[in-house]
Amino acid sequence: MEGKGFFLVGLLLFSIAAISTAKNSPKGSPKLFVFGDSYVDTGNWSRNVRGPWKEPYGKTTFPGKPNGQASDGHVLTDHIASFLGIESPTPYQLRNTSKNTQQGLNFALGGSGVFPSWKNDRPHRSQIDQFEQLLKENVYSRQCDLEYSSSVALVSSGPNDYSFYSVAKKGSKDGLPGFTKGLVKQLAADLQRINRLGVKKVVVATLPVIGCLPLHTIPPNSYQNCDEESNKNARIHNKLLLKAVKKLSTDDGKKSTFVVLDLYNAMVSAICILISIGKLNGKKSNFV
Repeated sequence: MEGKGFFLVGLLLFSIAAISTAKNSPKGSPKLFVFGDSYVDTGNWSRNVRGPWKEPYGKTTFPGKPNGQASDGHVLTDHIASFLGIESPTPYQLRNTSKNTQQGLNFALGGSGVFPSWKNDRPHRSQIDQFEQLLKENVYSRQCDLEYSSSVALVSSGPNDYSFYSVAKKGSKDGLPGFTKGLVKQLAADLQRINRLGVKKVVVATLPVIGCLPLHTIPPNSYQNCDEESNKNARIHNKLLLKAVKKLSTDDGKKSTFVVLDLYNAMVSAICILISIGKLNGKKSNFV
């Protein structure tokens, strides 16, 4: 089972094989620019905000104490950076005190989405605005740092938009298809904007298995059941995203690289492995 776990990580990283030229580029070290939510945020949360700067985050694995990441270990950004052979990019809020900004920058903020949602969030548009401003200030050169060297953008968003739609906006089930179409349309526009600013390789993550997040598995489900309706919505979102990314690549004449990172099926594989282990240990759980 442990071997399958390592295979799963390899399978996920293989999804970005189309950007492997960045890893071995003769034009210098690749640069990674990150946009999105807590799946990729490596420290942009304010220290005054409860959450990833508080225990138990980071306590038992990496780095041994809370470090602003919504994880007890590495997040997706860290793994992609490792694959590219560079350090994980500096969080945007630490840009003025870091010496590592020439390998990229992380604009992502936990809790944010494609659309403005929760208070104090920083949606895609604002994150990309920050990136564009740095280009205007010549912190990065479009020609040298983005186009000549191998630059990669990693984008992850979606779960917060849906939770905001259902919880804060009290959106109806009937209105969800229209909301999903609008969300994917805006996400595609954001990807195109990043590309037009000079980043030639853009990787976007699918929605994860959101029906299996704690929000949906808490009692009375006793952490044993996933919400199939939410997972179904995630699959619909991902199908539309795949279609949108394909269109971006076609319209661009495939001069640029748009890649979809399939978090959904990677997480399904991981969950199925855990269920199999549980059954071997006499435990029951249901995944739908």
